[in-house]
Formats: sequence, structure tokens, C-alpha cells
Amino acid sequence: MNKGHAEEKDNLRSLLLKKRDCIPLSVRRQWSRKVRNNLFRLPEVRGARTIAFFASFRSEVFTFDMIREALLRKKHVCLPVTDRECYQLLFRRIFDLERDLAPGAYGIPEPRSEELPLVEEDDIELVVTPGAAFDMLGHRLGYGGGFYDRLFAQIRPDCLKVGIAFSFQLVDAVPHEPTDVPVDIVVTDQNIIRSYELRDELREARSG
Repeated sequence: MNKGHAEEKDNLRSLLLKKRDCIPLSVRRQWSRKVRNNLFRLPEVRGARTIAFFASFRSEVFTFDMIREALLRKKHVCLPVTDRECYQLLFRRIFDLERDLAPGAYGIPEPRSEELPLVEEDDIELVVTPGAAFDMLGHRLGYGGGFYDRLFAQIRPDCLKVGIAFSFQLVDAVPHEPTDVPVDIVVTDQNIIRSYELRDELREARSG
């Protein structure tokens, strides 16, 4: 990775996470409901059968209401289990939010039982993706572990990647490398940005 980009990423990540941590819980809950509402406005979410969510942790967008909503809509909902030896995410399907989750790696809730069915990456149609920051073109600043970068390299090409964040986490530009995989759509409490369309428009403008 470009050394300058690495330093930019570290500084931006630190700034935004500190800001996010300072937001009162009641405000984060209110904003998270708006993110949830915008997420389920997407026809791609309504039409997807198998959706990968993540269990929110600390000051992230609160995802548990989204997961409950997806389960009520009879979606096949899966959440990641962190394989710290191989540095990758494995997904297991859950059926009951309260019963099927327990603290896992880093204290983040994960599917609790090996009896819960594994979900193959090729079966996942849509990935709801966390991040410290996103930009309009879908470039994502993660938390530094590279777990979702590796996941994006493994899922099928037509799997939709949807980043969720609070609106202040949408920045002008996220430092990135040519090999980084952007998300397709960014959903915040204020916006739905179809980043893939903006990338297509930019490519057309450059080629023209």
C-alpha cells in the first residue's frame, strides 16, 4: 500500500471514529432508524433472498432492527464468524436474533452455534457492509483488518455490496488503491447513493 495513503487512512479513520463515539446513543439510534428505512427502500434489498448483515458494535450504525426486519420478511439472514487464523469471515444463517448470537471475536456478537448452517459465499446476494468512511464513488475505509476486502474478492461478481454509515461518514474522497473493491451503494440516514452509476458516468466522461 502507498505509504501516504496508509497514513491518510489512519488519520481519517481516527478522526471519524472519535467523532462517531461522541454522538449520544439516543441520536445514533434515531439516525440508525433512518438508515434502516432507507436500506429497505432499495428494491435490491426487497428482492434479495439471502442477505449478509453484520452485528453492530460500539458506536456503529445499529443493525439489530435491520436484522429483525429482514427476518420478519422471511429473508435468509446470515452473519459473519471471524476466523482469526485465516483472517477471513465465514457466514452462518441465523433464525432468531436473541437466541442465535453470542459474543465472539473482539467481543462482537456472532452466530453462537456450529449447528447453525454455513452459508456459501456464492449464495449471498447482498452484503450489508460496515465502514469508518465512504465516498460518493463507493470507496470504503474499513477498520484496518482487511476482512471485508478479502470477502469482496471471494463473493460472486453480481453480489451487491451496500455500505451503511451515518451521513457525516460520507466524505469527499477515501484514499484507495487501484485494487480496492468499492461498494455498489452507500446508504446513510440522509442519502442513498448509487455509487456504481456514478463510477459508470465518470468512466464515460473520461473515455469521451
